[in-house]
Amino acid sequence: MAPGAGSVMALENVSKVYGGAVSTIALNGVTFDIKEGDFASIVGPSGSGKSTLLNLLGALDRPTSGKIYINSHDISLYDDNQLSMIRNKYIGFIFQAYNLIGRLTAIENIEIPLMVRGIPRDKREVLAMQSMRLIGIEGLRNKKPTFLSGGEQQRVAISRALVAEPKIILADEPTGNLDSINSKVVMDALIKINKEAGKTVIMVTHNLELANMTRKIIRIRDGMVEKIENVAW
Repeated sequence: MAPGAGSVMALENVSKVYGGAVSTIALNGVTFDIKEGDFASIVGPSGSGKSTLLNLLGALDRPTSGKIYINSHDISLYDDNQLSMIRNKYIGFIFQAYNLIGRLTAIENIEIPLMVRGIPRDKREVLAMQSMRLIGIEGLRNKKPTFLSGGEQQRVAISRALVAEPKIILADEPTGNLDSINSKVVMDALIKINKEAGKTVIMVTHNLELANMTRKIIRIRDGMVEKIENVAW
Protein backbone atom coordinates (compact mmCIF):
# COMPACT_ATOMS: atom_id res chain seq x y z
CA MET A 1 0.00 0.00 0.00
CA ALA A 2 1.50 3.32 -1.10
CA PRO A 3 1.48 6.29 1.30
CA GLY A 4 -1.55 8.55 1.32
CA ALA A 5 -1.75 11.98 -0.29
CA GLY A 6 0.44 14.54 1.43
CA SER A 7 2.59 11.97 3.24
CA VAL A 8 6.30 12.74 3.35
CA MET A 9 7.08 9.62 5.38
CA ALA A 10 5.13 6.42 5.93
CA LEU A 11 5.75 3.09 7.64
CA GLU A 12 3.73 0.02 6.72
CA ASN A 13 3.83 -2.93 9.16
CA VAL A 14 7.54 -2.33 9.89
CA SER A 15 9.44 -4.72 12.13
CA LYS A 16 13.09 -4.77 13.15
CA VAL A 17 14.69 -7.85 14.68
CA TYR A 18 18.30 -7.97 15.85
CA GLY A 19 19.98 -11.37 15.64
CA GLY A 20 22.45 -13.10 17.90
CA ALA A 21 22.20 -16.00 20.29
CA VAL A 22 18.73 -14.71 21.16
CA SER A 23 16.73 -12.58 18.73
CA THR A 24 15.55 -9.20 19.99
CA ILE A 25 12.42 -7.62 18.52
CA ALA A 26 13.05 -3.87 18.54
CA LEU A 27 10.00 -2.92 16.46
CA ASN A 28 6.93 -5.04 15.80
CA GLY A 29 4.41 -4.12 13.09
CA VAL A 30 4.71 -0.33 13.25
CA THR A 31 2.41 1.60 10.89
CA PHE A 32 1.93 5.36 10.71
CA ASP A 33 2.45 8.25 8.33
CA ILE A 34 3.81 11.77 8.63
CA LYS A 35 2.23 14.49 6.51
CA GLU A 36 4.27 17.24 4.89
CA GLY A 37 4.53 20.12 7.37
CA ASP A 38 3.85 17.94 10.44
CA PHE A 39 5.74 18.41 13.69
CA ALA A 40 5.66 14.97 15.31
CA SER A 41 7.21 13.76 18.54
CA ILE A 42 8.04 10.13 19.30
CA VAL A 43 7.86 9.30 23.00
CA GLY A 44 8.16 6.16 25.07
CA PRO A 45 10.16 4.55 27.88
CA SER A 46 13.79 3.50 27.47
CA GLY A 47 14.03 0.38 25.35
CA SER A 48 10.69 0.99 23.64
CA GLY A 49 12.23 1.19 20.16
CA LYS A 50 12.43 4.97 19.68
CA SER A 51 16.07 5.04 18.57
CA THR A 52 15.59 2.08 16.22
CA LEU A 53 12.59 3.83 14.71
CA LEU A 54 14.52 7.06 14.20
CA ASN A 55 17.35 5.17 12.48
CA LEU A 56 14.86 3.63 10.07
CA LEU A 57 13.17 6.98 9.40
CA GLY A 58 16.59 8.50 8.75
CA ALA A 59 17.55 5.82 6.20
CA LEU A 60 20.41 4.80 8.51
CA ASP A 61 19.16 1.22 8.74
CA ARG A 62 16.77 -1.16 6.96
CA PRO A 63 13.71 -2.90 8.39
CA THR A 64 13.62 -6.67 8.81
CA SER A 65 10.16 -6.60 7.26
CA GLY A 66 7.59 -4.06 6.13
CA LYS A 67 7.92 -0.97 3.96
CA ILE A 68 9.24 2.54 4.58
CA TYR A 69 8.41 5.39 2.23
CA ILE A 70 10.31 8.69 2.18
CA ASN A 71 8.88 11.24 -0.23
CA SER A 72 7.13 8.36 -2.05
CA HIS A 73 10.36 6.34 -2.40
CA ASP A 74 10.04 2.81 -1.02
CA ILE A 75 13.46 2.58 0.64
CA SER A 76 12.93 -0.79 2.31
CA LEU A 77 15.26 -2.65 -0.05
CA TYR A 78 17.58 0.21 -1.04
CA ASP A 79 21.32 -0.47 -1.01
CA ASP A 80 23.80 1.71 0.91
CA ASN A 81 24.38 4.12 -1.99
CA GLN A 82 20.66 4.61 -2.53
CA LEU A 83 20.06 5.20 1.18
CA SER A 84 22.89 7.74 1.21
CA MET A 85 21.22 9.56 -1.68
CA ILE A 86 17.92 9.69 0.22
CA ARG A 87 19.61 11.05 3.36
CA ASN A 88 21.54 13.65 1.38
CA LYS A 89 18.52 14.85 -0.58
CA TYR A 90 15.68 14.79 1.91
CA ILE A 91 16.85 14.64 5.54
CA GLY A 92 18.62 16.91 8.02
CA PHE A 93 19.76 15.47 11.36
CA ILE A 94 19.94 17.07 14.81
CA PHE A 95 21.50 15.02 17.62
CA GLN A 96 21.60 15.27 21.41
CA ALA A 97 25.37 15.73 21.17
CA TYR A 98 25.85 18.78 19.00
CA ASN A 99 28.69 17.20 16.97
CA LEU A 100 30.31 20.54 16.19
CA ILE A 101 33.97 20.68 15.15
CA GLY A 102 35.86 22.66 17.79
CA ARG A 103 38.44 24.24 15.50
CA LEU A 104 35.77 25.67 13.19
CA THR A 105 33.62 28.75 13.72
CA ALA A 106 29.84 28.52 13.89
CA ILE A 107 29.39 29.47 10.25
CA GLU A 108 32.11 27.05 9.14
CA ASN A 109 30.36 24.24 11.02
CA ILE A 110 27.09 25.14 9.33
CA GLU A 111 28.73 25.09 5.90
CA ILE A 112 29.92 21.46 6.23
CA PRO A 113 26.94 19.83 4.46
CA LEU A 114 27.40 22.28 1.58
CA MET A 115 31.11 21.47 1.34
CA VAL A 116 30.20 17.80 0.98
CA ARG A 117 28.02 18.76 -1.99
CA GLY A 118 30.85 20.72 -3.60
CA ILE A 119 29.13 24.11 -3.37
CA PRO A 120 31.56 27.05 -3.87
CA ARG A 121 32.69 28.96 -0.79
CA ASP A 122 30.94 32.25 -1.60
CA LYS A 123 27.60 30.52 -2.11
CA ARG A 124 28.12 28.41 1.02
CA GLU A 125 28.54 31.56 3.09
CA VAL A 126 25.34 33.10 1.73
CA LEU A 127 23.31 29.95 2.41
CA ALA A 128 24.81 29.50 5.88
CA MET A 129 23.96 33.08 6.84
CA GLN A 130 20.38 32.60 5.62
CA SER A 131 20.08 29.55 7.84
CA MET A 132 21.57 31.42 10.83
CA ARG A 133 19.19 34.36 10.38
CA LEU A 134 16.19 32.03 10.39
CA ILE A 135 17.25 30.73 13.81
CA GLY A 136 18.35 34.18 15.01
CA ILE A 137 22.02 33.34 15.64
CA GLU A 138 23.80 35.40 13.00
CA GLY A 139 25.67 37.16 15.82
CA LEU A 140 27.45 33.87 16.62
CA ARG A 141 28.95 33.65 13.15
CA ASN A 142 32.64 33.82 14.09
CA LYS A 143 32.50 32.12 17.48
CA LYS A 144 33.94 28.66 18.03
CA PRO A 145 31.96 26.02 19.96
CA THR A 146 33.99 26.39 23.17
CA PHE A 147 32.73 29.98 23.45
CA LEU A 148 29.07 29.00 22.99
CA SER A 149 26.53 27.83 25.57
CA GLY A 150 24.84 24.47 25.13
CA GLY A 151 21.72 26.14 23.77
CA GLU A 152 23.75 28.18 21.31
CA GLN A 153 25.63 25.10 20.13
CA GLN A 154 22.37 23.25 19.55
CA ARG A 155 20.97 26.16 17.54
CA VAL A 156 24.12 26.10 15.40
CA ALA A 157 23.47 22.38 14.90
CA ILE A 158 19.88 23.18 13.86
CA SER A 159 21.16 25.72 11.33
CA ARG A 160 23.57 23.10 9.99
CA ALA A 161 20.69 20.65 9.56
CA LEU A 162 18.70 23.28 7.66
CA VAL A 163 21.38 24.68 5.38
CA ALA A 164 21.06 22.10 2.59
CA GLU A 165 17.29 22.66 2.41
CA PRO A 166 16.07 19.18 3.43
CA LYS A 167 12.34 18.45 3.41
CA ILE A 168 12.53 16.61 6.74
CA ILE A 169 14.34 17.35 10.02
CA LEU A 170 14.96 14.40 12.37
CA ALA A 171 15.87 15.44 15.92
CA ASP A 172 17.14 12.84 18.41
CA GLU A 173 16.66 14.16 21.97
CA PRO A 174 17.71 17.67 20.85
CA THR A 175 17.22 19.12 24.34
CA GLY A 176 18.62 16.14 26.25
CA ASN A 177 21.79 17.99 27.34
CA LEU A 178 20.09 21.32 28.10
CA ASP A 179 18.48 22.98 31.09
CA SER A 180 14.83 24.04 30.97
CA ILE A 181 15.55 27.57 29.73
CA ASN A 182 17.75 26.46 26.83
CA SER A 183 15.37 23.59 26.07
CA LYS A 184 12.61 26.16 25.54
CA VAL A 185 14.87 28.24 23.27
CA VAL A 186 15.75 25.21 21.14
CA MET A 187 12.12 24.08 21.01
CA ASP A 188 11.06 27.55 19.89
CA ALA A 189 13.65 27.31 17.09
CA LEU A 190 12.22 23.95 15.96
CA ILE A 191 8.68 25.32 16.02
CA LYS A 192 9.83 28.31 13.98
CA ILE A 193 11.43 26.21 11.23
CA ASN A 194 8.29 24.09 11.13
CA LYS A 195 5.89 27.03 10.89
CA GLU A 196 7.94 29.57 8.94
CA ALA A 197 10.19 27.39 6.79
CA GLY A 198 7.59 24.66 6.32
CA LYS A 199 9.93 21.85 7.34
CA THR A 200 8.54 18.53 8.50
CA VAL A 201 10.04 17.87 11.95
CA ILE A 202 10.16 14.51 13.74
CA MET A 203 11.58 14.61 17.26
CA VAL A 204 12.40 11.82 19.70
CA THR A 205 12.10 13.07 23.28
CA HIS A 206 11.62 11.88 26.86
CA ASN A 207 10.20 15.30 27.75
CA LEU A 208 6.40 15.12 27.66
CA GLU A 209 6.11 18.87 28.18
CA LEU A 210 8.01 19.41 24.91
CA ALA A 211 6.09 16.60 23.17
CA ASN A 212 2.86 18.42 24.00
CA MET A 213 4.17 21.40 22.02
CA THR A 214 4.19 19.35 18.79
CA ARG A 215 1.33 18.70 16.36
CA LYS A 216 1.39 14.89 16.66
CA ILE A 217 2.52 12.59 19.47
CA ILE A 218 3.44 9.00 18.57
CA ARG A 219 3.65 6.87 21.72
CA ILE A 220 5.86 3.77 21.43
CA ARG A 221 5.95 0.89 23.90
CA ASP A 222 7.56 -2.55 23.54
CA GLY A 223 8.34 -1.88 19.88
CA MET A 224 4.73 -1.09 18.94
CA VAL A 225 2.69 2.05 18.45
CA GLU A 226 0.61 2.41 21.59
CA LYS A 227 -1.24 5.56 20.60
CA ILE A 228 -1.11 8.47 18.14
CA GLU A 229 -2.46 11.82 19.32
CA ASN A 230 -3.08 14.88 17.19
CA VAL A 231 -2.56 18.08 19.16
CA ALA A 232 -4.43 21.29 18.37
CA TRP A 233 -2.12 24.26 17.73
